[in-house]
Amino acid sequence: MIYGAFIREVNKGAEDAIVAYDSDSHRQGCLIYLGDVEKTIFVPFKIFTSCRSELVAFLQTQILGGLPDKAKLIVGMNDGTLTLQNEANA
Repeated sequence: MIYGAFIREVNKGAEDAIVAYDSDSHRQGCLIYLGDVEKTIFVPFKIFTSCRSELVAFLQTQILGGLPDKAKLIVGMNDGTLTLQNEANA
């Protein structure tokens, strides 16, 4: 349960918007559910391990900024900057 403390930390600063999470060993990462199963953010394990503290602040900002309904998003990295994109376009 390596993601438990991380999820609690993100959720604390994101006004408890995270309702559940799953460790996804097949895809190697963590799937975060926001509000319902229609709105998710996938965090790849590689990004989780390489920039965890930056990732916490990034996710809090993105969640508080509002995400589209039925969004299936994935965290990525572009030139050293965290990004959030639609999974279909990743």
